Amino acid sequence: MHWASFDPFTIEDAYWQDKMGMPVANLEFLQAILVAGDVDSFRFFCADAAQSRKFSNKLRQLVPTAGSKIQVLPQALAPQSLRRQPPDVMHNGDFTHYMPYLIEWRNRAFADRPFPITGVTHSLDTVSLHGKFIQLLLANPKPYDAIICSSQCAVDMLRNSFAGIREALKVAYGASLPAPPRLVRIPLGIADREFTAGQKTVARRRLGIPEDRFVLLHLARFSPRRKMDLAPFLEALAGLKGRTFAGRSLPPWQLILAGAGKKADLTLVQEMLARLGLDREVRIEPNVTRERKELLFQAADTFCSLVDNHQETFGLTVVEAMARGLPVIASDFNGYKELVSPGRTGFLIPTYESLGHEPWEALSGLLDPSMLRFYRAQKISFDIDTFSDAVVQMAFRPELREAMGRRARIRAEPYRWSSILKDYHQLWKSLAREARMTRGKKNVGGNPLPLLTPCMNRSFSHFPSGSISSDSILGSSAHASCLPKGFEPIRYDEMAILLRDDCLHFILEQFEKGDCNVRELEDEVVDRFRMDQDLVLVHLDWLLKHGLITVKKL
Repeated sequence: MHWASFDPFTIEDAYWQDKMGMPVANLEFLQAILVAGDVDSFRFFCADAAQSRKFSNKLRQLVPTAGSKIQVLPQALAPQSLRRQPPDVMHNGDFTHYMPYLIEWRNRAFADRPFPITGVTHSLDTVSLHGKFIQLLLANPKPYDAIICSSQCAVDMLRNSFAGIREALKVAYGASLPAPPRLVRIPLGIADREFTAGQKTVARRRLGIPEDRFVLLHLARFSPRRKMDLAPFLEALAGLKGRTFAGRSLPPWQLILAGAGKKADLTLVQEMLARLGLDREVRIEPNVTRERKELLFQAADTFCSLVDNHQETFGLTVVEAMARGLPVIASDFNGYKELVSPGRTGFLIPTYESLGHEPWEALSGLLDPSMLRFYRAQKISFDIDTFSDAVVQMAFRPELREAMGRRARIRAEPYRWSSILKDYHQLWKSLAREARMTRGKKNVGGNPLPLLTPCMNRSFSHFPSGSISSDSILGSSAHASCLPKGFEPIRYDEMAILLRDDCLHFILEQFEKGDCNVRELEDEVVDRFRMDQDLVLVHLDWLLKHGLITVKKL
């Protein structure tokens, strides 16, 4: 299989790279596919030559053994590279950024040799993403394109959204849009190292936690706008203080709040703890490293995550906790409900949504995205009584924790990347077969003009004094005759990757013989250098740009 991508699967911000779900999941996928993927070659297309070199070095450090299979090229070379060897699949770590434009380009430039384009879901709740959904439909996806959804929750959300968009446009404008890409559920995966069991006693000694403590671990970003509202969760725990249960008080307990957060977010949490009287019971572990995070997992008895934010569609930390043998108390919300088996691997706490979504629905395109998430999450609640009962059971019944933890670890086994990659390969091979079956057939429904990007000839042709056509006549310039022998115009790296010296010299030799018709010169260069017509024009444009040739007749 020949695999290609426009996506680097990593972000430049080193701080957030290992603290946010999307970059963590994409980096883990990248490592897994490079190490264990059933792939013959990888092609990555980066912004420019400098970024290509930088990313190539990163890949060599990440997976030294995969070097011979990997090619990293500037995006400007994608047309030539993909025409020489069309990929079996073009995959990206996010389905909204490149996918609409890739589909439209593929339909126009590779109609005779189409290939599947796939991308993965992450957060789905922003208004800008809804606009991307519309773009995807306008791009005219094919049956062999697919959106890989991390949960059934994501599948259902996209199915509902695409259906709503198509219905709305048909009612409003009578427009019949193409069907969306195929929606396929393949969950995110975790690395084998996540299943490494540590010694709780050792971890607690290093963290300074007494062995008799019942330890709850909560791991997420500290942000009610971007992740979850901790207030109801903390209020529920504060309500358990001082209560007795069948004449007994709760065993000594501690909550560890770990995760990434800005100073203002951490201050807010500290103020909530002080107000609720939980200063002694709650320990804040901000911006933890991977090593520290591992230590916290080892020290914990139970993992908690009461998410209430629509941005969450999977729950990577839930699977990581289960892999380490921790029972999970989670909200029965979005992708979480597919991960936890109630009564067997933990507890799912019922959630409820407000009947009305105004005024936020009407303001959704105007509000700051993080504020919109916050206000929408304020309309989601979880059953605090059920949550309190689950905590009490976990606190009083260590044998239940152990049994649920054992089952949780088994439940996490299918989420190993080694298993998840099999589903990816099966899908890609199926899509590639379907794409190959369409080769040679008429491209029904193809767009003669792009809808997602401007047609420059139509939109901007009036900007210059005139436009060069195939019938134009070009010739040597007076400027060129004044230049010293061996003069080389300034050549940017971004252009150097496209220009061939032998082709430039050949073109200049033709102009030394006399003026040339553009069409005739194009045909001669294409035939001699086996070069695409578009690339021939790039050479002519560069020579015109630097005054080595000039326009004799438009």
